[in-house]
Formats: sequence, C-alpha cells, structure tokens
Amino acid sequence: MQDQKIDYYLLIGTIISILIVFFCLKKPFNEIGSKNIQLSNNINKTILFSPKKYGETILENDLIRVKISNLGGNISEIFLKKYKTYNDKILRLVKTKSFTFGLNLITLSGKKVDSNDWLFTPNLQETPYQYILTMKTIFPPGGELNYIYSLPKEKSYEVNFSITSRGLCSFAINNAIFFNCKQKLIGLEKNYSYENNYAQMCYSYGKNKKIKSLSEIRPDQNIVKKINWIANKQQFFTTIFFPKNTFQTTKIQSKRLTSPFYIKWGSMFSPLELVDNELNWKAKWDFVPLKYNLLKKYGDNFEDIIPFGWRIFRSINKNFFLKLLQFLEKTKLNYGVIIILMTIIVKLILFPITYWQCKFIAIMKMRRSDIEELNEKLKDADPFQKQQATIEFYKQIGINPMSVFFPAIFQIPIFYALFKFFPNIINLRGKSFLWAYDLTYYDSVFHLPLTIPIYGNHVSLFTLFYIFAFILYTKFSHINNYGNNNRLLKYFMPIIMLLFINNYASGLSLYYFISNILNLIILFLIKKKKITKYILRNN
Repeated sequence: MQDQKIDYYLLIGTIISILIVFFCLKKPFNEIGSKNIQLSNNINKTILFSPKKYGETILENDLIRVKISNLGGNISEIFLKKYKTYNDKILRLVKTKSFTFGLNLITLSGKKVDSNDWLFTPNLQETPYQYILTMKTIFPPGGELNYIYSLPKEKSYEVNFSITSRGLCSFAINNAIFFNCKQKLIGLEKNYSYENNYAQMCYSYGKNKKIKSLSEIRPDQNIVKKINWIANKQQFFTTIFFPKNTFQTTKIQSKRLTSPFYIKWGSMFSPLELVDNELNWKAKWDFVPLKYNLLKKYGDNFEDIIPFGWRIFRSINKNFFLKLLQFLEKTKLNYGVIIILMTIIVKLILFPITYWQCKFIAIMKMRRSDIEELNEKLKDADPFQKQQATIEFYKQIGINPMSVFFPAIFQIPIFYALFKFFPNIINLRGKSFLWAYDLTYYDSVFHLPLTIPIYGNHVSLFTLFYIFAFILYTKFSHINNYGNNNRLLKYFMPIIMLLFINNYASGLSLYYFISNILNLIILFLIKKKKITKYILRNN
C-alpha cells in the first residue's frame, strides 16, 4: 500500500511539472515583458516590444499618408495622395531609410547612444479632429521616452511632433542630448540631373526671419544660431522642419548625390535644452508641394523658398506672372494655350515700348543711306564733333536713340524673371502641349549620340522655333544690315540663346517663340505705316 501511494504522488507531481513548463513555453512573446538587448555600443538597453517588433503604423487623411516605424519611432514613408510621379505613380516623398531622425545621447557612463536603434511601442488614438500616435520606449532604470505624432483629419500636410521623457537624468548627461535629422531627397522627375539643379536646403533664422540657403551645386554647411525652420527643397516639393522650441545653435549640411535614386542629401544637428532635467520639446513637419498660395497660408515666409529669383525678379514673378497664370487657369484651357495668351497680354502691356523701338528701327533703316553718308563725312572728325552732328541729325528726322536704349533696359528684368518662373511653377508640372509632355521640362524630339557642352544631348524643337524667330527678328530689325564688316556679330546672341535655352523648360521656349513672332508682326506693321507716312510727308 505504501509503495502505491508513493507512485501516485510521483505521477501527480510529474504531470503538474509538465503542465507548468508547457504553459510557460506557450505564453505569447509580447506578454513576457521586457527583455535586455545588447546595442551596438555595448550598452544594455531595456526595450518594450510591440506585438510586431518591426511593424509600422499608418496615419492618413485626404492629402497625405504617413507610415511610422517601430524601429527608431521614425517616419518611414510619406505619400502625397494628390500628386503623381512622371510615370503616373502615387508620389512618395519619403521612403524607408531616406529619412531618419532621433536623439544622440551620451550616458552617465560616457557611452554614445542613438535612439534610431531602439524599438518603440505604438499607441494610436483618434479624436474628432485628429489622429494621435504615441511611440514609447523604456530605458533603465525605469525611464521612458515618447515620440508623439498628430495628423489633422481635415486636409493638411502638417505632421505635428513632440518628444517627452521621464527619468532621463538618471540615464543620460543632460547637456549631451542632441537632435539629429538626415534626409536623402528622392528623385521624383524624369531627369534627376535636371531636377538636381533646383534642389536646395533653405533656412530661416533670427528675429527678422531672414532666409538663406546652402549651395545648390557644391557640398556646403553652416552653423546657424536661433534657427526658425529648415526646408529640404526639391524642384516642386519640400520637407519643412519647424521647431516650436527654437534651437540656439544648429549645424546644417547638404551635398549632391550621384545615386540613381537620390538627388541630394541634407542633415541638421542641434543640442536640445531640457526643462527640469526632462525633454518636453515640440516641432512640426510640413511635407508639401511648392504651391505659392499654400505656402503663404502657413506663414513664416515659407513661400520664399520657391526660387523666383532676386528681389525685382521675385517681385515680377509673384505679383505679375503668377497672378496672370492663376487668372488664365480659370479658362480651363490647355496650359500651352495659356502660355500663348500670357505672351499676348504681356505684349499688349509693353506695346508702347515695342512701338517706339520698332518706330526707331523703321525710320533708321529707311534713312540708312543718309546715316552712312554722315558717317563717311565725319570719319576724321573728333568724337565730340561726331556726337554733336549725330544728335543733330536724329533731331532733324524726329527720333530719339534713347527710345531704344531705355526700353531694352526695362525689359531685362522681365526676361530674367521668366527664366526663374517656368521651371519652378508647380502649376505647369506634368502639363503637356503638342509634343512637349511637361512644360516645366525641356522638350526633346531627337536624342544625340553625344553630349555637346552647355547644349546637352538632345534637340528641343520649341527652342529651334524660338531661335529661328529670333534670327528673323534680328535680321529685319538690325539697322546696319548692309556695308557692315561685322554683320555676323548680330547673330551671336541667338547662338548663345540656342546653347542655353535647349536645357530649359519648354514653357519658356514657347513663350519666347510667340514673343518673337509678335515682335515681327508689330515691326512689319509699324514699319509699313511709318515709311508710308514719311514718304508722303517728304514728297
């Protein structure tokens, strides 16, 4: 009997032991609690795991889709839902590993730690007006770090962001906590090299909110005090970082990339100030298209990152060409037709200037023989006497040479402003006309087997049309066409323009082509009218 009793208890104990081991092994991983992980810098870090260790959480409204990774608590993807790439895909402004940010810490033991190596646990909440995502991680001895994102439900490109902490002073040195953000700009247009010409890092600083930028071409960096915002700008889109707690000192850097996927790299690095030995820091990101009116609504002079040129050129583009384009957009016409209408309107406004120029040209060409006779007569005279005789001759025939000089000077700002307007206006992005598939990009009808310096490796048909019209206008407007030993010199400017315009926006070439055609029409009409009246008056 005793032996049987001992066997019975042994059997029960064995079964219980097996069940305990079985249930421990079956317990879900996320219920085990925390686990010590050895980081690359040999610091033991306690991190709470989410059910999906390397998962993502999505915040989304009508305009933007944001993916946030558990690893590092970073934004891993940004989609702008109302825009497409050149090959008609939804536009992705940020993708995995192209955009990283986080905290660089120095622990009390002197070790360097990067929060991008940490795993965060997401907690998504929804209010009537916004989505709020809290990404939480834990560090020893029982402290915590929170990244808090919020995205408005209504139409908005703005992602609000804040960092809070608890127990940070027991883990890190409070004057050795830095915010580090890096971004590689993804190539979004068909020709990355062309797009790279318009990619640039801009920033605003100081109480006067001055705006400056790093070099578009060469690697550049700067240390800026009291920065207001930083924009990593592409040709038509930008990422704007706006710290609500002003950084006292920020190091910014940028450089061009030769990658087949990325066009430019930019970074910022700044120490963070603690309040009562804890982080309570707020900022926001704006992932926005470079639409002038949209940026202006944000305030803080965001609209000035659109490269419309310096001062007077910027003023002409903002206050005239942009408003004229927006007005004509209401017609719902093709954008090529809208550019033609813009050209006609500008020509009508500038008609008094064009009129005096053409009047001068017509009369001078008719009196060419008299001018040549006067020049022959005064060839040995001193410069002052020649000048006085020439002025007197102009008075006799009723023209003023300044009627050509000053109008030409007046039109230079308009000419240069257009160079900055057409490649940088998002309204024209992806808009086609005839054989040009994008009016902000050069049209190419033939690809050359080699690259010609300055000119490029393609043939732009709109450029050829413009140059042909330019040559005709130069030929018929040139006063000293005959008897001039340097007659080929007058074609120097068209040749120069051929080299440079070939790689510019097709909308610009279209504008100049129509402008020169209108100049030719006005020249012939005025020339015919003026010469007829002059002959009748002198017979």
